Amino acid sequence: MYEFPSLPAPDPRDVELLTTVQQWWGQGVLQLQENALQLLRERAEQGEGWAAALGSWLAMQQGSPEGYERSIDFAIQAAEYGFSGQLSMALNNTIGMIGSYPQLADRISDLVNAGAWWGAPGFDPIGQGWNALHSGQPQLAVQLMMLPTPLPLPVTDQQLSGMVHLAQARIKEINSLADTARQDGSNVAEASAEARDRLESGSVTALATIEAASTDAQAAINQALVDLETRARQAGLLVSSTTSEATNVLYDAEAKRNTKESRSSWRLGLGVLGLAAVVAVLPVVLHYLHVGPKYSSFEQIALHLVSTAALASWAGVMLARARSRDQAAQRAHDLSTAMGTMISYSSQIRDDAERERFMTVMGQMILQAHLTTNSKGGGGDESLAGMLALMNMVKPTALPASST
Repeated sequence: MYEFPSLPAPDPRDVELLTTVQQWWGQGVLQLQENALQLLRERAEQGEGWAAALGSWLAMQQGSPEGYERSIDFAIQAAEYGFSGQLSMALNNTIGMIGSYPQLADRISDLVNAGAWWGAPGFDPIGQGWNALHSGQPQLAVQLMMLPTPLPLPVTDQQLSGMVHLAQARIKEINSLADTARQDGSNVAEASAEARDRLESGSVTALATIEAASTDAQAAINQALVDLETRARQAGLLVSSTTSEATNVLYDAEAKRNTKESRSSWRLGLGVLGLAAVVAVLPVVLHYLHVGPKYSSFEQIALHLVSTAALASWAGVMLARARSRDQAAQRAHDLSTAMGTMISYSSQIRDDAERERFMTVMGQMILQAHLTTNSKGGGGDESLAGMLALMNMVKPTALPASST
């Protein structure tokens, strides 16, 4: 049973070509219309019959003898590619214009020989496509114009040539599909054989690969454990060193601050003491030089004693403060030395419990020495008691270590 063709899927380039032709033709400029016909002629020479049919229809709209001549040429070319709908329309228009343009009579035989007399007036695919284009549907316009209108039977050489051309094109498509199918079948067979060979050979190598990978993984795990332990020890030592350095920085900062304050207070005290001496001696010197007011012996002695006592008291306070800061600076230096020594010794103790106990006792002693006020009574006894406690705690754990 014969099946009517459905709307084909046009090439996007054909849609763009048709839009350009419509824009140029609609401006009514002769040169632009000639350019539009040239575009259609080039596309028709590439085997697109709808472009030749459209060229025939547009050339007919020019209404000139040259336009009718081009319309007949386009219609015959379109019929050769299976688009014979324009033959009968070109024949009707040519017959109607013989009275005005007698020279067109010679072309009627060309249209008849091409099979125009077989066509009957009816559906105009090109005219309807042009109307669709003006309605803003270029896609539909191309689809309508691409509908072939072959004759029921091939009766002329041109029609036979058109059918042969279409048949050859379809045969090429079928052969291409057959070649593609054969190539795909060959590729599937090769892929199947290759997969079978890989599966057979891979099963043996897979076991060996798994065993080798298991051995390598175990070795890597063991090495990773060793590296982790080593890095953990290094990290612990680094943390201890960092803690010691941070603590030493605090003690050193305090020592520097106390030293600076002690030096300033010492200098100020010495300056005040010298000033007190100068004040004490100056009135006596001025008195003997006969400068200034006259004082009695009692007034001079009282004035000297009062000023000297006041300045000497201030100088004594400043000197005492300087002495206190000097002792605090020395103490901070001692604590910094003790902290560094504690960290250095603790890194050499391998027993964790012994090292922890050593660090705890030494840390308590250092903190106690730092927080305890500097007094002459009791400071030495507390330090001696701490040292005895440290020796008692370290000694029992040191004996078993030495026996091994």
